[in-house]
Amino acid sequence: MKAIVLTGYSPFIPDELKGIMEEQYRHFLSIEDREPEVAAHFNNLHGEKWKKIRKVVLDRMTYDYPSVSAADLAALSVPALILNGSIDPHEVDAVAFMKKANPAIEAGLIRRQPYCQYGLSQSI
Repeated sequence: MKAIVLTGYSPFIPDELKGIMEEQYRHFLSIEDREPEVAAHFNNLHGEKWKKIRKVVLDRMTYDYPSVSAADLAALSVPALILNGSIDPHEVDAVAFMKKANPAIEAGLIRRQPYCQYGLSQSI
């Protein structure tokens, strides 16, 4: 591996988001009933297999999230870049956690501007 680039990433799910993750899990598992047009779009794009993939991904991301420790981050030997949004506190905290664990990680926050659709980057 030559490099790692992450966006919108958190090395772990903060306790305060676990309930939201479970709510999201239930919502996506019942998307055919809640948002049939979205389910139809997924079906058109991927065929019936998307339903199985959805379940596997949701189980993993909700109940078996691939957490990364500070020691794991400190051991990274390839260049790494993380860019997260600056609105959600868990994304800001994730950037700070990663940078503290490994100062060689290039880290930044994308700041949303009222006049700019995409925002501007701010390095940490």
